[in-house]
Amino acid sequence: MATPHSSYIVYLILYLSPIQNHHAIFVGIQPGARGQLCHVVGSMQQGMRFEARESGWPLTGVTCEWMKPLGRVSQDKFAEVEGVCRTVPPPAKQFEKNKLLVPKDQLRHCQHWTEEAIAALKAGQVLEPLGPDDSTDVIRRH
Repeated sequence: MATPHSSYIVYLILYLSPIQNHHAIFVGIQPGARGQLCHVVGSMQQGMRFEARESGWPLTGVTCEWMKPLGRVSQDKFAEVEGVCRTVPPPAKQFEKNKLLVPKDQLRHCQHWTEEAIAALKAGQVLEPLGPDDSTDVIRRH
């Protein structure tokens, strides 16, 4: 099990959007300051692509609504987070103008991708459970 001093907390992030709320994975490298954001960007009309980048603390931005702790990643496995997330296919183009290109029950958006990426991180033993002293509370915007 990853210990607090040799690992980072991984969060599910909810960003608010006028069109559709956005989910992402955030690894808190420096709590309250910065970390690594992994998510898909784009749209269901154009298709999406994977993006990983260093980011400021999500709650300091105007669109982040909450952060939910998911588990921990050890420092020595941190680089694997991006690699595992890249193996999860991003949602492809699913509309041509107003015409649906896939069956309605097969529509995928960023929330689906994020759920699949979290499952892949767990299956690859990159994402480990939170420790007994870690909070599972959702951190909300004040």
